[in-house]
Amino acid sequence: MEADQKDNSKILCFRPRTFGSRDRKDKTRFEEDICRLLDLSRFEMRRECPDDFRKRMVANLAALVLLTTFAALAAVDVYDIARIERCAQPLECVISGYH
Repeated sequence: MEADQKDNSKILCFRPRTFGSRDRKDKTRFEEDICRLLDLSRFEMRRECPDDFRKRMVANLAALVLLTTFAALAAVDVYDIARIERCAQPLECVISGYH
């Protein structure tokens, strides 16, 4: 019975790790590969003209003003909707002067 179990078992034999036995050549190649992977210069795009930071800041400020205006209008609308809902109850309408 034990012989049958040994024949049917699927054991993979791995080579044991050896620490400190790497060649200096392998280490140098590994460092070169890492340096090549970390080099991002291939993704850089050449700019035809320098950045105009003043123009970008003005555009960002305009976007901020526009966003703030939209947020304020939305807040006023929400306040009006809440007031209308409160006024749906007759007691609140008389107290607030909306009748």
